[in-house]
Amino acid sequence: GRDVLEKFNCVGCHTIDMEKWEFDYHPGKLESPLPFDPAKEYAFVQPHFTPNEIEASKKVDRRGLGHAVVSGMLMQEEDDGDGNITSYFKPWVSVAIDGNIFRAGGQDVVIPNQAITAKHPPYGGDLARLLHPVVFEQEKKVNPNAKASDAWGWVPPPLVNEGQKVRAEWLYEFLVQPYPIRPATVLRMPKFNLSPAESTALVDYFAAKDNAQYPYEHDSRTWSEYTMSPAQLQASSAKLDGALKIVTDNNYCVKCHLVGDYVPPGSASALAPQLDRIADRLRPDYLQKWIAHPPSLLPYTGMPVNFPADKPANQELLKGTAEQQMQAVVDLLLNWSRLLKDQPSSSMKSRVKPPPGAAPAATGAGGE
Repeated sequence: GRDVLEKFNCVGCHTIDMEKWEFDYHPGKLESPLPFDPAKEYAFVQPHFTPNEIEASKKVDRRGLGHAVVSGMLMQEEDDGDGNITSYFKPWVSVAIDGNIFRAGGQDVVIPNQAITAKHPPYGGDLARLLHPVVFEQEKKVNPNAKASDAWGWVPPPLVNEGQKVRAEWLYEFLVQPYPIRPATVLRMPKFNLSPAESTALVDYFAAKDNAQYPYEHDSRTWSEYTMSPAQLQASSAKLDGALKIVTDNNYCVKCHLVGDYVPPGSASALAPQLDRIADRLRPDYLQKWIAHPPSLLPYTGMPVNFPADKPANQELLKGTAEQQMQAVVDLLLNWSRLLKDQPSSSMKSRVKPPPGAAPAATGAGGE
């Protein structure tokens, strides 16, 4: 798989593995992350470490120092004026350090530079890193409020956890015949004319790298019996209608996402992928986590947490708890083409009713 990636220079555009830093620390001196709050967050988003793993993270050497390895990206550096530089490192992989769990996409790990013992560069993504400051400066000319983190959504995306993210059959077809996915991206993937064997090798590589279910993916949420079983027939119509109301409400998905014939107003840099095609591309578990808490999967994303566990959406759209509403939207997206087979995509524009005087969508959607 890596041979094919390098043969077609995919690694020139896309980051395959994030940067890794190793550092020492004094126990109890690291800035601790906020603890998981079950009242505000879903349990399935929380990273899990065994008691043995937590204890191992507290281990110190003969000097009394702990040692940690973090994988992610540097966000910023601060200089105290005396040459002491502190780095703020965003983890892309959840890690236990000194008995605390630093979650992917959560708080930065604050590391004094003198504590760093090794830096391992990322694998791939050179072009994306070169483009990032360029597209950021271009956007600032038309939108002074643009953020540097937004610009990562406009360059070739990382392929970190790609095996856990996308369906194997979709990835194969996309490699053979690529098409635009993210409207905000400044570069399009070219057609490399990969052979069937080369395309298969890449699909195999990403699935094996991320220990993903392959080649067959089984998930009952995409079976007709899941949404149309006798026990659900009475409630399915109301749930579907409510989920569709949420998707087409301008406070939620269509604020940035294309859906059917609807294109949100505003800059192309604010647009996110076509929502009614998402089930063809994303695996169900990834989609559920993405809808529930996007930063845990793509730390730089501008997509907000639309369904925090303690704040249900407008009950006039769909009655229920935040988790019930979130899951209804996931079910709708996973089964869109089947459940809405009698509603043509051309009907979506008529469903979206922008509030009077609504401003264009926020920059940097970076959504999935």
